[in-house]
Amino acid sequence: MAAGTEAYADVVSATPPANFVGVLSGTAHQAPWDVNSDGTPDFALFWSQATATGNWVSGIYGYGGVGVAAAVAYAGAYVTYVNRLAVGSMVGPASNFAQDPGYVAAFASRFSGTFYGQFSPPNTRGFIGFEFTAVDGLHYGYLELMTSQFVNAGNPGGQTFFRASYETTPNTAITVVPEPGSLASLAFGAAMLGGLALKRRKSAAKV
Repeated sequence: MAAGTEAYADVVSATPPANFVGVLSGTAHQAPWDVNSDGTPDFALFWSQATATGNWVSGIYGYGGVGVAAAVAYAGAYVTYVNRLAVGSMVGPASNFAQDPGYVAAFASRFSGTFYGQFSPPNTRGFIGFEFTAVDGLHYGYLELMTSQFVNAGNPGGQTFFRASYETTPNTAITVVPEPGSLASLAFGAAMLGGLALKRRKSAAKV
């Protein structure tokens, strides 16, 4: 296929980042993520909240020294925010990526008691799109996640990651798809509906 189009056979699952629980601290919690397991981190996940009633921000940024690594994002209040993508969204050359190296593209945040970002209110689950460089060029992928702020010891917040995929063919777009269990459920539901329709047709024919 031509560059910029999608080749489903080249989409592979990636090991998502490790989950972490929110811990109140004046120092931000950061964790590197190597998307394609080549030994070089592509992104750093970011979570920061100093006090239970203080400001909070959760996000992602490109890891230093590895070329292009950015999330699909938009300019929002205070900072750049990551777009929450729906199933069927395409991530590729035409996507709007945050290109400010060293700066966080936030999943969600709270400033002065107000929540911002498409992953707000807290515990909003969804997909983000991203790009990263490898030795053979630029690649696109998506990550499913949920993030939240610290409320109390029983509800500490943090970041939860469910699954990730990326396109192994350079410069080739990828489409966000449901998890395999959801596809199986949809196929089963379609089969059931088809069976019911056939049964009705047979009953009508007998009448």
